[in-house]
Amino acid sequence: MLAAVVGAIVVASLITAVASRHPARLEPGSPEAAVQDYLDAVLERDAEAAARHLAPDSPCGVEDLDKAYVDDDVRVRLRDTDVTGGTARVAVAITTGSGELIPSGWTEEHTFRLRRVDGAWLITGSPWPLFECGGLK
Repeated sequence: MLAAVVGAIVVASLITAVASRHPARLEPGSPEAAVQDYLDAVLERDAEAAARHLAPDSPCGVEDLDKAYVDDDVRVRLRDTDVTGGTARVAVAITTGSGELIPSGWTEEHTFRLRRVDGAWLITGSPWPLFECGGLK
């Protein structure tokens, strides 16, 4: 009996761990989905795919994304979205170093600013994990 209970707890823990690695997909074409797609590309270390989500006038580019450091253990949680006309703000909590069994690490709040360009939501400014882009020219 005890083995069955322990087994059920282990299975439930594994299901929770697997589910947290496969987040729900957000509504295509929404600002939240644009941020999710950008972050997916960043976490996969696909700088070219991530750069496609940046607005044309962003100071950041693929070279900046190539240089960005991203921890292997990152979780992102959507906090809030505010859409006003052709602009949007998407607030997320990014937890780094969260561990599998024993929670640890730290959480940072970040707000992505987006603008609608030719029907697509694109990220403006220097979004996480970029803090300063372009370097000296």
